[in-house]
Amino acid sequence: MRLRRPPVTRLITALDVILIVAVATTLVMALGARGRFSFGPVMISLRDPLRPALVAVVVYAIRFLIGRGTPVLPSLGQSSIRSRLDAELECIRQPARATREVKYYALAAMLTSVVWLMPHLVNIRQVPDPGDPVFSAWRLARFAHQLLNEPSRLFDGNIYHPSRSTLTYSDPTVLEAVVAFPFIAAGADPLVVSNALLLATFPLTALAFFFTAWRLTGDPQAGCVAGILGGLSPFKIEHYSHLELQFFFFAPLGLLFLLRMLAAPSWRTGAWFGAIVAAQWLASMYLGVMLMVFLAPVALLAAVTWKARPTRGLAAAVAMSAAVTVLFGSVTAVPFLRTDADRGGRSIQEVQFWSATPTSYGDRHRFLAAYRNIGDRSNNLPERELFPGAVPLALGAIGLAPPVSLATLALAAGGALAFDASLGTNGLIYDELYKYVRPFRGMRVPARFAALVGTALILLSAYGARRVLQLGRNRTMRGGILGCLAAAALIELRPALPLERYPDTLPSIYSAVTSDMVLAELPIEDMPNFAYMYFSTIHWARLINGQSGHFPAGYTTLVEEMKEFPRPDLLVELRKRGATHITVNCKLFAQPSRCPGLIERMDGMPELELISSGRWEGSEVRLYEIR
Repeated sequence: MRLRRPPVTRLITALDVILIVAVATTLVMALGARGRFSFGPVMISLRDPLRPALVAVVVYAIRFLIGRGTPVLPSLGQSSIRSRLDAELECIRQPARATREVKYYALAAMLTSVVWLMPHLVNIRQVPDPGDPVFSAWRLARFAHQLLNEPSRLFDGNIYHPSRSTLTYSDPTVLEAVVAFPFIAAGADPLVVSNALLLATFPLTALAFFFTAWRLTGDPQAGCVAGILGGLSPFKIEHYSHLELQFFFFAPLGLLFLLRMLAAPSWRTGAWFGAIVAAQWLASMYLGVMLMVFLAPVALLAAVTWKARPTRGLAAAVAMSAAVTVLFGSVTAVPFLRTDADRGGRSIQEVQFWSATPTSYGDRHRFLAAYRNIGDRSNNLPERELFPGAVPLALGAIGLAPPVSLATLALAAGGALAFDASLGTNGLIYDELYKYVRPFRGMRVPARFAALVGTALILLSAYGARRVLQLGRNRTMRGGILGCLAAAALIELRPALPLERYPDTLPSIYSAVTSDMVLAELPIEDMPNFAYMYFSTIHWARLINGQSGHFPAGYTTLVEEMKEFPRPDLLVELRKRGATHITVNCKLFAQPSRCPGLIERMDGMPELELISSGRWEGSEVRLYEIR
């Protein structure tokens, strides 16, 4: 092969990059992708695959004429790439031990993650809203109650009577419930326990990202930056109400232990990987399914790059990981399959509504304090405000620049696949996943794949941070650079926590309620239903009411009709459903003025007998028995 001058080599490398992009664009558009993208005054329109295909042909012809016989991407240096890949393989195969310095950086990342959470730490019964946080408290308490009293019917919730296994109508958060069990069994307030778990996820997320980034980069300072970015992730703050979505710290660990299993295959590394995947599934079934999609290209790239062979060790690792995943995953999978017909799937129209668009990744949510007064949020959509932060974007871009490693390529591939999946019906792959992969037909919000996009970006940021830190000529300069990066992350990603008081006491009428009763609680509305579920943790009577990710057949019709209660036929309907008592809580009515007239009419009904009355939060509450 003839030696070429550096300028020609760089030109050939540039042509190779253009050729790769043109071919990839042609393939993507052939699969159906279309779009228009603007970069300032420049508008790029992608309407059919013919144009990028023509570009690929022209570039290939030029490349052939001036670079025949030259390796692909010659500027990157094939031998140096191979040596880097071998070094990376050895680093993952035989990880370094954690020194005292490494532990200090891990602790720093964990402490940084809770700096902005102090208002919630000192007011731990406060909630971001009276909906999902209260729902999480009920889930944890119900699991503890069933585990103590009816472990054979673990997923039998007390809502939507006479329906059964109603804990499967939403993510049952089994892992969180197991952790919460000893505290709730000892008498702790379920809301306090739920909030404590929520807050604990922030340092745990920081630690998971630190550990993974340190193992991948070999640099604890770069790991510290990744830990800070993970602990302050905008996805976590946007979903501050969703306990289960806070547990995505298994995602970076899953990637690391997948690479570890492929680098040093054995039954032990397989067991570790399987345990992490199973833990993610048990913490959040949503994220468990999404994690497997995210890891698919990572496994493929690692297997090809490291030339994985079907050895006995690899077979043992794969078998063990599959066995562990299936064993623990079946804890929730089996009950969910049994109630699949009751819940039904999500319609494609519902999935389409909750699908992101590429522009969603530029939309900043209202809880990012640094951006609160910047830009117009009027057109933003809930759960589709996916801006990951400027600091992770900048460091991630630096980390992805050549020379690359297997990990950076794998992160880019996994992140790209997760990005497309987050677009739902607006992307390439989600329609096929919806058609052929059963769990996806039960998932409502494809945009939550943004958690995995953020995971890839944060870990790429560790590689970017390592390169920036290398600009420091000595330890002091590196420390200064680390301080600047940490400060930038803390300032940009500072959350404005949306906290509000939740009542400290429960209505006195529930002291007369016993577990053999069946309550119909008025008003039957979304937010009041969450309150009734939380109130039920002190009596565990069954409820006609309920609020969850799914509703049983006929429930939404009942909710609409109950707006006209006490119509006589509605009392007959409540009896048919098994109701023995009715409660009225005037504080929870969307139109409080309706409540006094309702109570007056119910007091005059011979079919109802007043059992208990009182006041709660300054408003009337009543308990009636249906005769």
